[in-house]
Amino acid sequence: MDSKSLSPRWKCQYHIVFIPKYRKKKLFGQLKLDVREILATLCKYKGVEIIEGAVCTDHVHLSVSIPPKISVSNFMGYLKGKSTLMIYDRHPEQQSKWNKAFWARGYYVATVGNVTEDAIKKYIREQSEESRKEESEGAAFQRPPVNPDAAAVTMVWGYIGELVFNMLVLVGAVKMADRVVREMMGLQTFCILLT
Repeated sequence: MDSKSLSPRWKCQYHIVFIPKYRKKKLFGQLKLDVREILATLCKYKGVEIIEGAVCTDHVHLSVSIPPKISVSNFMGYLKGKSTLMIYDRHPEQQSKWNKAFWARGYYVATVGNVTEDAIKKYIREQSEESRKEESEGAAFQRPPVNPDAAAVTMVWGYIGELVFNMLVLVGAVKMADRVVREMMGLQTFCILLT
């Protein structure tokens, strides 16, 4: 008898989307090509077939067929963990002293059963095309325009102004988070007093 006829048949397809830490727009150029190659290699190691995929500037789309012996969560832990190490091997400048994670903690996953495979492939292609347009326009990656006629002092003050603005936004976010935590602590104390 043919051994292939005795093996189980399965079709476990998933649409997975995951992002770099803080959804930074950093997947472009050589890093984008390396991420694509790394993900393909890691999928091959686990016997996962990539049906369609796109590495966009701030997220990754994969339509994959995962064997039933591997859970999606285990596969994603493996994929994100190993790819981080491989990315940092090739691009040490991407690694932060304080935070070793390249990818954000979560991911989106949906089975392909409720949507046709062609619809997901089309969606991923459209996302990839949209990302290419952004990359070619360069809007997401441009530094503020440099005026060659302006004095160096003017340009420095422009950068300092932008830096101060970003710091004020960050301080506002921290103060808001502090207020929310204090309100939660007050609410917890109130609940303890009632019991």
